[in-house]
Amino acid sequence: MNKYIWNPYEVGDTEAYIAMERWGKDHWSLLAYVETRAVDHQGILNGDHMRTNLRLHREMQGDVQYRRGMGSSEHSTRLKSEYIDNHDDWSCLEDLIAAGLITAETAQIYFNRMFANTIARIKLTEKGQVMAEQLRRHKTNGDNFSNFEPQQEVA
Repeated sequence: MNKYIWNPYEVGDTEAYIAMERWGKDHWSLLAYVETRAVDHQGILNGDHMRTNLRLHREMQGDVQYRRGMGSSEHSTRLKSEYIDNHDDWSCLEDLIAAGLITAETAQIYFNRMFANTIARIKLTEKGQVMAEQLRRHKTNGDNFSNFEPQQEVA
């Protein structure tokens, strides 16, 4: 993956993002997914496996979505006790970054293509590794992403 020019992705004002206390199934399942990508795929995310609202993150849609015109703009994000519209997996990823669980970089993969042109690479921070370990333990005990509660906040 050295053929790409990676640029750090910054979220800006962290107050603008959804706080971890409100997270539900979609945020926690995304954390589990990004951990597997960090372990098995050098942190490169597969856009075809991400809920992509084409109005929010068209540049991040996967190739399959690009070829078939698919997208999930109708999906909202499930929080602990509510749904939020216009919020896809890439939005959840930004929330994970704002919470300090991961860092991310993006790279252009095609020249002369406007859409489906960007890939993302993530790394779990120490805080993210601790949270992912807690989540794995929770799931190993037979529990669901939707009822996960972090055992401890890590600074």
